[in-house]
Parts: sequence; structure tokens; C-alpha cells
Amino acid sequence: MWRSASVLDAGDVTHREPTAATDPSDPRRRSRRALVVPLFAVAGLAACSSDAVQVVIEIDDTTTTTAPPTTTSAPTTTSTEAPPIIDPADGVWEIVGYGYHVEIRDGRQGLAHLVAGPGCVSLPFAELDDLVVDGDTATATIDDAAYVLDRVALPDACADPAEPDARLLAESFVGLFDTHYPFFAERGIDWEPRAEEILELGGADDLEPLLLAMAELVRDLDDGHTAIDLGLPPTAEAIAELAALEADVEAGRRDATERLGELTAGPYGILEWARTDDGIGYLRIARLAGFEAVDPDDLDAAADRAAIADSLDLALTDLADASSIIIDLRGNPGGTDSVSLEVVSRFVPEARDLYTEESFAAPERTRVTIAVEPSDRVRSDAPVFVLVDPLTASAAEVLGAGLLAGADATVIGPGSEGILSDTVPFVLPGGVEVQLSMEVYRLVDGTALEVVGVPVQIETSSVDALAVALDRARR
Repeated sequence: MWRSASVLDAGDVTHREPTAATDPSDPRRRSRRALVVPLFAVAGLAACSSDAVQVVIEIDDTTTTTAPPTTTSAPTTTSTEAPPIIDPADGVWEIVGYGYHVEIRDGRQGLAHLVAGPGCVSLPFAELDDLVVDGDTATATIDDAAYVLDRVALPDACADPAEPDARLLAESFVGLFDTHYPFFAERGIDWEPRAEEILELGGADDLEPLLLAMAELVRDLDDGHTAIDLGLPPTAEAIAELAALEADVEAGRRDATERLGELTAGPYGILEWARTDDGIGYLRIARLAGFEAVDPDDLDAAADRAAIADSLDLALTDLADASSIIIDLRGNPGGTDSVSLEVVSRFVPEARDLYTEESFAAPERTRVTIAVEPSDRVRSDAPVFVLVDPLTASAAEVLGAGLLAGADATVIGPGSEGILSDTVPFVLPGGVEVQLSMEVYRLVDGTALEVVGVPVQIETSSVDALAVALDRARR
């Protein structure tokens, strides 16, 4: 979804005729970025003091402090003032399926009301673009992704927000996950008893057991796009597992150098490529965002798309007569979907439907089919092999799935991480920050992608994946 629960200056709403960017059926991208918001000291909840509950959010080297959940009243006029101009976008708009309610007054975005269970937190918000209003429904984009909006009344929880306390925090946390999290069963979590435990702890005098139970649930999910920063460290097993996976990635890179010789490095540090003596092309893609930015977390989708497009032109020109191309996504942590789709467009022979995505809370209203057409820039018609490993994540998995569906690629490796859902930031009463997977991705044939990752045709170890791909390419 969007990069973070940003606190931004209120921005003008731009009214435009519907375009491809505002059509929910068109390809969407999303940013892969952990929340940049430091956790507020939620111990203040124990005292139930509104003075102690503030949310401090740092964005682009600026800091904004917001008071406890509030609502904004409409401006008043006197008999000597001209009547206000009523903007067709004015009102409260629910982003269907995501728990956000955005308030627009006089054509300007003001507050986003984040509703979870009985809780509501209201923050400055100016992230809607390309808003197109049609009566009481609308479409808009956030970070190039299209969303459906309904004009609604301000939720009661926001019109008269309850005083933050442990019980409200527990009920809001359970309400958020119960409504929006799709993957308890797939990740081996029996949700109902865990929810009951959290609700029971919300009624206790000691806040610490509640926070621990919340943090343990998120840790046990083992979902790279779901997080809560409550200071619970990773287990020794998780640390050791990550170190082993990273070692495999490094071993795979050394293996590629030994087999292929020195790789050609493109601009921006995006791509490296080479060719075997017998004409097999090799293309390593290290990441899918942050190419132009000084700060890799400062994502600019348009610049990233332009950067990878230029790099692909260079690489595919050098590999123009390759008999096949091996695309190495091992260790690629992801980036943005639009960059992934730019890569896919260089290998598809014709327009293809790739996958569907929908919000868990409102699947029928939000379901879209993501399609791609062949690029009009440098392309390749060579057979494609894709290398993945457990550190191939997020938008890199979107790329792998897109190449599988669009270019009939052969996927090789031990499997990918299985975290394709958009990362949606949420703030709960008391300032507790949560980052949540809210969406379900499937190939167009219905194959689920979350948790299981990109379907693998040839299963092998990460280190051996390149050798296996070269063998298959030579057959």
C-alpha cells in the first residue's frame, strides 16, 4: 500500500478524468518499507492519561507530534461572509478494505481516521492522488496503487474517541487482526485462543503481559510484512537461520563469478549480467527500489522505473542473441511492483494476465487482475529461468510470479519467502505501531502465493540453483 503512516502537510486533492492510473483494474505497485515511526512509550497507557498519549512520527527529517485522537470540525461562517464553496470530494471517505477513513474539507485532505475494533486514531494525511469522484464512490491512488473509496459518516469511534487504556488497546489490536489479517491458518496460528488471551490481559492492571502477548503473536506469525515494535528480540534460532541464508546468497554469488567470470555492472547498482561461452545469458537483479534515491528507503517509483528501464536496455542489448536467460533473484528483498512489472514486460511474448490481488476484508470490492503487455523497448524472446531462495521476498516474488505466468519461466531453487501482500501501517490507541499484511495474491489459475511463495518447478538448494539452471538451459 503506502510507504508508511505518514504525517504530511494537508495537500490539495487533484480532480482528473479517469485514467489507467485510477482504474482499479490496472496494474498496481506497492512500496516495501518498514515503518519509520519510533514506538511511543506505551507505558503511559497504564495511567490512562490523555496527556501521556502522543504519537511522534518522523518523516523526511521533520517531526510532527499529534495530540490524542481528535476530529476536525467544519469551518464556521458569519452572515457577512460568502457561503463556502462545496467541493464534490468533501466528506469522509473509507478506503474500502483497509480500515482508513480519510477526511476531505474544502477540497483538501486533512485527517486519516484509522479504525480498528472500538479504537480510532486520527492523524494528518495527504497521500491520496488522482481522486475521481462519482457520487458517493470514488477511486484514488496511493503510491501508484489504485483503491476504491466510499463516502461514509465519520465512525462513532472517531467522532467520540474513547480514552486510551489497556483494554481499548487489546480490543483494537484484536479487532485489527480479526478483520484484516488473512493468514493465521497458513502460518500455523490458532487465532481464537490467542485473541481471547490478549483480550483477557487487556483487563489486567499490569500492561506488560499484554504487550508481550501482542509481540509474541506477531513474532510467531513469522510474516516479514507484519510487525510490531515492542522491543521483543528475535530468537537465537531466527538469527542463526538468517545468517545461514545470507551465507548461501554469498556462496551463490561466488559460484556465479567462478562459472561466468566478471559480471558487467549497469548504472545505479541495479543489474549485473554476463554470458557463458556457449551463449547463455545471466542477469542478476539485486533489488527493485531505491535506485535513484540517496536513502534506499526514500522510494520514488517513477525514478526507479526509469532507472531499471535504462539498465534493462543495456543488459538486454548485450544479451540480444542469448539462447536463454537466467534471471537471478536470490537474496533480492523486493521493492515496488511497478518496477517488477517493467522487468516482466521485457520477456512476455504477448499481453498476459499475471495474478490477482484483493484485500482480505473486502475481496469482492477490491479484487483486481494484474496484467502486462510487451514493452516497446529492448526485449528478449529467449527462454527464461528464474532463481529464487528464501530471501527472495516481496516485490521480487511479484517479479518471479510475473515471469512464471507471463513468460512461461522455469523457477529453480528452494522456494521464496512468501510475503507478497502490501505492507499497510496502522496506529493503535496509545501510539502502538503495527505493520500488517492485508491482501491475498493468487496466480490467475487460483494458486495462492502468500506463505508458499513463487511456485518452483525444479527444487534444489540455493547454492546449486545456478548450476541446475545452466544444465537445463543446455539441454
